[in-house]
Amino acid sequence: VRDTRGEALMQISKVILYGVNGRMRIVPFELGRMNIITGDSKTGKSAIGDIIDYCLGSSKCSIPDGVIRERVAWFALVLDFDGEKVFVARKSPGALQQNSEIYSYDVIVDDHIPCSSDEIMPNISKDSFKRNLSSKVGIGEMKGISGVLGSGASFPISLRHAMYYCMQAQNEIASRSILFHHQDRDYATRDIRETLPYFLGAVPEDVTLLAAERRSLQRKLDGVLEKLENEDGTRDA
Repeated sequence: VRDTRGEALMQISKVILYGVNGRMRIVPFELGRMNIITGDSKTGKSAIGDIIDYCLGSSKCSIPDGVIRERVAWFALVLDFDGEKVFVARKSPGALQQNSEIYSYDVIVDDHIPCSSDEIMPNISKDSFKRNLSSKVGIGEMKGISGVLGSGASFPISLRHAMYYCMQAQNEIASRSILFHHQDRDYATRDIRETLPYFLGAVPEDVTLLAAERRSLQRKLDGVLEKLENEDGTRDA
């Protein structure tokens, strides 16, 4: 993920699974290259995308029920931000829950990462987690296009919205009716409409300030016109 202004680059360096038995499994990725995961059918390849999505703050855990959820205590990623490495982890929901709101976030020093699930400490809320990641890739305090232009209510843009344009599941690639990741979800049409102009670079960073200034000037103009109208009415009387 890179902000449209070129301020930061986020790449996934590692996907890490911390087992309930104290062991860990690392899936490494080469930075700056296409990485292809191969293997026999039903060995967990398709779950990698779901794990990445979950670790980056998805509202629902799409990791399939069964062996993975039952045997993994924490799902984690090592993220690379132009050389700075960050360890992010999210507790597994297990087999009985839909998701978990327990997160861990740490800047990696001397390439040290937790060696077992016992070393992972919950230390951040979900909202702070999302804000930190969004800030890292240069996504500022921007709102969707409706909020920017003052044409309606909107919401702050975050790294989560970038996932529409950075990932695709196997069934999405093969679909004739779906272009973006999770486009078939209820709220996706709204999110894509509101955020795509920003990620395409069609919304400058200062457009929010300019739009706010325009609305302020419009209110002042309306006040002056109303005052003049009242004065004209008084003279006529």
